[in-house]
Amino acid sequence: MENREPVERKDILLITAFPVIVGYVAIVVYAIAAGFATVGQMISALVMQAVLLTLFTVGYWKGRHIGTGA
Repeated sequence: MENREPVERKDILLITAFPVIVGYVAIVVYAIAAGFATVGQMISALVMQAVLLTLFTVGYWKGRHIGTGA
């Protein structure tokens, strides 16, 4: 069953992390640049996105090492 093999599907983390989270960061940056929001209003969103991107990246790297036996 595929749902029992999460390490083999670690590449899904990259597919999710970069287009989705980086795209959301771009939206927040655009909102700030266009004057729809201030940095103070968006700081919590930016912090959460940084944490998520860090967690996804660490999860991918740890999964990569588990998958290779290193």
